[in-house]
Amino acid sequence: MYSFWNKVNLYGKWRLIHPRYVLRSFKGHLQPSGLTENDSSVTDDPDLQQTQYVSTFNEFWFLSDPALFIHNCYPDNPENQMLPAVKRIRNPRQFMKLPYLTPVFHEFNLKMTSEETCIVDTIDGLAKISFKANRKIAKSMMCDFSLSLDERLGTDASPFDFDSANLVFSSRKKNQFMFEVRCPVEANYLISISGGDIESKSKKVLIRSKIVCKERISDVRTLPIDAGQIGWGFGPVATKAGLSKPKIREPKLFIQPKSARGGRKTTIKMRFSIDKEAVKRKEYQAEICADGKPIDRSKDYVKTNIKSGELQVDCSVPSDGEYALVIKAKDRKEPEFNPICNYLLTTLENEEKVCDEYFDSSDGTSDIDEEISQLQNTIQALTAERDRLKQEMLGQ
Repeated sequence: MYSFWNKVNLYGKWRLIHPRYVLRSFKGHLQPSGLTENDSSVTDDPDLQQTQYVSTFNEFWFLSDPALFIHNCYPDNPENQMLPAVKRIRNPRQFMKLPYLTPVFHEFNLKMTSEETCIVDTIDGLAKISFKANRKIAKSMMCDFSLSLDERLGTDASPFDFDSANLVFSSRKKNQFMFEVRCPVEANYLISISGGDIESKSKKVLIRSKIVCKERISDVRTLPIDAGQIGWGFGPVATKAGLSKPKIREPKLFIQPKSARGGRKTTIKMRFSIDKEAVKRKEYQAEICADGKPIDRSKDYVKTNIKSGELQVDCSVPSDGEYALVIKAKDRKEPEFNPICNYLLTTLENEEKVCDEYFDSSDGTSDIDEEISQLQNTIQALTAERDRLKQEMLGQ
């Protein structure tokens, strides 16, 4: 598809502007809850309030960074990429293979850490897409995804009767986000990853990719639960519920079943600090789940305790397989517990492989990042206390 944009010279430097995308407008009806965008196939309803047109200004397309602009627009003249020669896209074929990253991806200042391509080939039936955020963004970011079957490959015509929500291990470790897709049939798949702040009502698309699986995963198994937007690993929902400083950061943990012998690890001990206010008003519990529900006698395999401002969760599993450790919380006045954090417990992979699946400190997941984050929180708290004392002194 052809598109046109402008190159303008400001103070002796050439910059990029895409007028069509900078200013956009949409039609909608003014409702008590706000403006509702119309579906193009729906005619105006006279019973609704007056139709209005609203224009928006998208800063991403105004004086854009050429390194980001090239992900969306490929000029006929290579010079107009405005990139150093070594970083230029050489031909349309290379351009078409670039990852589809939306302006929202760049607005959040996210960085790809997996292969930068829009077509992801599986290895042993697994595909992985990952990116990282800075510490401030990661603290409040939640992600979601949709996975669909696009086109069957090969001669396998077996029915696709899998819940796609249980085929994607959507996990986080500190400020690293990973989506591991299990492909049960040889086919092309489409995945769309969205994200946004924990307080936002809807998530916006960040990445779209095509997954090509020419050899399906040998041991097809779905995840024990649909983790939803909470995903797997410690995240902002747990923080909002009063937890912090998890002793274990990995979202996927290797464990031996209780029946195992030989001194192998059969119990995992999770520890979290609890905010002082949360200790007073929150209750916590945990359960072991499989097949979308708590296992029989779940309480025999998980124990929770609060001691010295710390939530202690000791868990084990009854037999070989994959299980979800679901940590829940509620206000003392509320009737029901709600999930705030999920961990995948597996007996099916060796511990070394599980630990190697995440990236090192170059991707922002080192312990020094956690120490910096804790220092920033301490400085913020001390600054607030200083300001409070200052106000008290001025009021006397």
